[in-house]
Amino acid sequence: MPNARISLPKAKLSAVLGHLAKIPASLSMTTIQTSPDGLWLYQSGHGLDVQLCFPEARTESRVTTSVNTAALAQMVSVAPGEAVEVEVGPSGLKFGTGGYRASLNGLIVDYDEPPIEAEGGVVVPIAELGRAIRCVRHAVGGVNRPHFRGVQLEFSPGNLRAVASDGYRLARYDLGVDGPLNGKAMLPLKPLDAALGILSTQDGAATLQLHGGRLAVIGEAVRLALTPMGQGLPNVENAIPKSYVAEAIVDPRALIQAIRRVSLLSPQDNRRIDLSFSEQRLEVRGAGDYGEGRDEVPLDTYRGEPLALSLNAVYLYDALSCIEGMARIKISDPRSPIAVEALEDARYLGVIAPILNP
Repeated sequence: MPNARISLPKAKLSAVLGHLAKIPASLSMTTIQTSPDGLWLYQSGHGLDVQLCFPEARTESRVTTSVNTAALAQMVSVAPGEAVEVEVGPSGLKFGTGGYRASLNGLIVDYDEPPIEAEGGVVVPIAELGRAIRCVRHAVGGVNRPHFRGVQLEFSPGNLRAVASDGYRLARYDLGVDGPLNGKAMLPLKPLDAALGILSTQDGAATLQLHGGRLAVIGEAVRLALTPMGQGLPNVENAIPKSYVAEAIVDPRALIQAIRRVSLLSPQDNRRIDLSFSEQRLEVRGAGDYGEGRDEVPLDTYRGEPLALSLNAVYLYDALSCIEGMARIKISDPRSPIAVEALEDARYLGVIAPILNP
């Protein structure tokens, strides 16, 4: 079979390879396969299998080779022009764009990638799926809390929910899409981040399916399979207060700026800031070994008696960052978690446990 000559858009190829290079694997190799359907890239590692097609690079020649992912990404990034001209052969790749010439040695493989299939799953716009996961990602547990270090997707009739929690804060986002699935998949952070990066290069919708203990994500030109963690989140709904005694409507951008200013002087161990709510304003205070800072943020409305409580500045900053438009902060009492949500979008909810005085 003769070598296949193809032309690929440099920007998209470079973005895809950059995300593939982040997938941890003992030997980071990308398998390249030309076909009448287009150029296929295959990569596996760390609980994530990727199959990605460039349909604009169709060729009748069927050639397969495997090359080092990082080296391929670097060679594409330095190639001149907006398109990358590549000759694919069993023993590797040859680049020729303008005066640029380079070759990359490959492994001769007899490769037949098993298809990742999903039938009868939940159809979700790729952009909405990415937004849902990004909005909850800040609540993922740190390396010292491995059981919380992931985002859980929860499938139920009429809804798909993304949830993350580290035990001190919670974030959830309801996509509200209907489908036949029931179940949960706790997706570990590293492969999930790589999958999101790859999906960000795609348009349209994707079908999600739980199959064989894995989550399949099928788009028009991409197929992903992620292996969930063995243990999911506990019942996080128990952390959400059932009633509230006070509610404040505030511009999240103004509050974020106040948090940034006063948290510079907050203690480094817990990043504590003190919040005092009253009828027309919210006072934000941060104090530590080096000094004290205060700022005031006007409240659009406030219902309830004046209240004061303490929160981790980073947790509140993160919970507000996803909100577009005005934010609603709901307080049950100063010793119970608060709820943060978008005033005009009920899909997102953040919950933060307060810092209690000793």
